[in-house]
Amino acid sequence: RWMCLQEKPRVVADIAHNEAGIQEVVQSLARYSYKQLHIVFGAVQDKEVSKVLALLPQDAHYYACAPNLPRALAVEQLLEKIEFSGRRGERFNSVQSAYNKAVQQASADDFVLVCGSNFVVAEVLESMVSITEAEKAGRIELKQTDVVINMPQIVWPEGKMIVKEDK
Repeated sequence: RWMCLQEKPRVVADIAHNEAGIQEVVQSLARYSYKQLHIVFGAVQDKEVSKVLALLPQDAHYYACAPNLPRALAVEQLLEKIEFSGRRGERFNSVQSAYNKAVQQASADDFVLVCGSNFVVAEVLESMVSITEAEKAGRIELKQTDVVINMPQIVWPEGKMIVKEDK
């Protein structure tokens, strides 16, 4: 379940979405040292989000998002629960935008955790797989540049997308 997606900053995705799973995640987090914890968090409506949030670190910065499915907990409701629990966070319109912002904001010594729902983790992983497949098929080209950034980016005439470099 504990999937390391990137180093510097360390990015981990875990499908923990209930109290037992989050307790395991918190135990695993305790084994690491980091400056700031960034948590990309989304949930579905039938989960006891307040109980899960109560187990997660108070001093983390939360990136509230909703997975793309009908039974997702609305991001506005999720952010209310995050703030009501005494935590600080911000809302995002998609899992990918929350993930991108968390990784952009994180310094090399920080930790980014993606959790709260199987569907949130799946959306992050699906995006990464799509980019890798597009590169292999020749639809995009990843180029190394002299610009130092926190993580690789794909740039094309209409915009850019942040991606994880697969080593």
